[in-house]
Amino acid sequence: LMTTSHALAQQLMETMPALGQSMSRSMRTLHAATDSNSIIHIRTLHTLMDGPKTFKELCVFRGVAPPTLSRSVDAMVKRGWIERVPHPDDKRKLLLQSTTEGQKHFKQLIAVSHDYLSRALQTLTAQERATISQALNLLIKALDTP
Repeated sequence: LMTTSHALAQQLMETMPALGQSMSRSMRTLHAATDSNSIIHIRTLHTLMDGPKTFKELCVFRGVAPPTLSRSVDAMVKRGWIERVPHPDDKRKLLLQSTTEGQKHFKQLIAVSHDYLSRALQTLTAQERATISQALNLLIKALDTP
């Protein structure tokens, strides 16, 4: 099978949204994740696991514009998953940090995603799963190359 790098890139670009949509649907089965922002929430919580960030830092780190993240942050604060705390060095700024409840919710979302993918991959043969594993390792290798 001869595939150009351009064709493979196109296939990846088409596959990633489908994977994201499928995972979002699986996460909505979790009682606490009943909205369409589950992927945004999981990425935001994951980012904050490394430590508190200002809203601007969070936007830069996530690579999104402030309006994209603003409603999601407000919803996550309202749900108790993240909190706004005073910046220790600059009283004019606030930091966003995950709460214990947010960390618990993040772990639940990860578990739901893992279970969903595991069930989906069970429909494949052992050889097909090995092929996907090899392909993913190659993809990681290619993406790590400058």
